[in-house]
Amino acid sequence: MFVRSFYDSDGDGIGDLRGLTSRLDYINDGNPSSGRSLGANCIWLMPIDKSMSYHGYDVVDYYHVDPRYGTDDDFRNLVTEAHKRGIHVIVDFVPNHSGSQNPWFQSALRDPNSPYRYYYQQLATKLIRSGRAELFKSSRDMPDSAVTIDGICNELIIHGSPQKVVDQLLAFREKVGDFGTLLYAGKDWQDRELSRRSMVLMAEKVLPTLNAAIGKGS
Repeated sequence: MFVRSFYDSDGDGIGDLRGLTSRLDYINDGNPSSGRSLGANCIWLMPIDKSMSYHGYDVVDYYHVDPRYGTDDDFRNLVTEAHKRGIHVIVDFVPNHSGSQNPWFQSALRDPNSPYRYYYQQLATKLIRSGRAELFKSSRDMPDSAVTIDGICNELIIHGSPQKVVDQLLAFREKVGDFGTLLYAGKDWQDRELSRRSMVLMAEKVLPTLNAAIGKGS
């Protein structure tokens, strides 16, 4: 269940936990013979932790509910009311990656001695074990052990002006070969106008220039 789109209790245009709680009887009213509810005995919520974007899969704070959905107490009340109706509550927990603004990631990125660095170093370990460490080596004789989280972040994050993005993509292509799919992402997902402008720049400036540079049609 995507809480954001289910039911808005305060009129701000975003579904929330109080709205979901107020409509639990639609899911299961606790009376098998009533015929007025779906009769479901479990709901599975998409991430509700504080995050950077609308979908919730780039978590900033694993310990608290996203304020757009309500409070921690709102969640506790949802669980209590759900249980009264025989409804189990499952929450989609996303431990395998976090948002770039998560304090753990910022600490790991900036401080070599950060206690959180181990968490993200596992990305480098997985790449090495899967034989993909070559993508992040500065030279062919560079050992796998020299592939670090810093180097991976420097290679993966591409941003800047349209021409700078084109230059970085061309450099990446030169290194790894042709690629068929370009993943577009941005920290401005929460601002619709900035997101629209970024996508327009990608479509009108970056991709045509990139295609022309590698000899492909638009």
